[in-house]
Amino acid sequence: MGSNSIVIVDVKDRPSLSGNPAFARIRGTDTLVQMLESISISVGRAKTAEDGVTLMDLLHPDLLLIDPSIPDALAAIDYAAVLGIDVIAMTQPEELPNHVKSYGVHWTLLEDDAWGSVVEVVLTFLGENRPAVPKNTGGRILVVDASGEDDERVAQFLAGRGFSVSTASIGSECMDLLVSDPSIEVVVLDSVLPDVCGMEILKSLSRWQSPPAVIMTSPLIDREVAQEARSLGALDYMIKPVNLQTLETNIVTCLVRSQYKPQPWWKRVAGGFVRAVPSS
Repeated sequence: MGSNSIVIVDVKDRPSLSGNPAFARIRGTDTLVQMLESISISVGRAKTAEDGVTLMDLLHPDLLLIDPSIPDALAAIDYAAVLGIDVIAMTQPEELPNHVKSYGVHWTLLEDDAWGSVVEVVLTFLGENRPAVPKNTGGRILVVDASGEDDERVAQFLAGRGFSVSTASIGSECMDLLVSDPSIEVVVLDSVLPDVCGMEILKSLSRWQSPPAVIMTSPLIDREVAQEARSLGALDYMIKPVNLQTLETNIVTCLVRSQYKPQPWWKRVAGGFVRAVPSS
């Protein structure tokens, strides 16, 4: 697997990010994997310590992320030490201090630490020169949908999760909002709008120097359109009515990706945001 890789063994669910109600709901390890893979860190997962040892043999990762309270976890930690693999322990059972002294388990994360804190520690170990996980931002989201019912359903759900939500029902309104409000970070974009196809909006945004992240929604299952949307930079192509929990996870992934990518999708400069829009 090479550099920038970790093996995760039986880690319990946690919130995504600390300090914000938008991310306070407990989420499974899938969320952590999405966060890490969105910043180009390869992940191998194991349910047991024995499987974790097998993965370490196969993948030669940089880090082992493990819950030391599971059966045979300390044996896996010992094996990681033999291979020269750094270990991040997710909890601190009574037996762990001896292993900290003997084998250099360099970091212990408490059980209530959020996934964002885990990502920060992983980046510290990997020596990545990347910004810290945002602690107090709910994220600025624009929901663009011609159907008032769907628009309201999605907007209310996201607002209830702590996001700051704006809405638009036509393409021209969407573009006006994006030009006038460069703090919008994610656009949930309907492919079917009264005045312009959502795909045309996505094509326009793909030419911007600093576009927001886009999640396309559509009432139609169309593999070719979905592939085109992703090729133009959309994170996902979701069939309506969208699964709200999946949408939330996609938005979290967008926000985390924007923070960690070496070349972010928008550039922040002194005095605020600058959104570069091609001249007509």
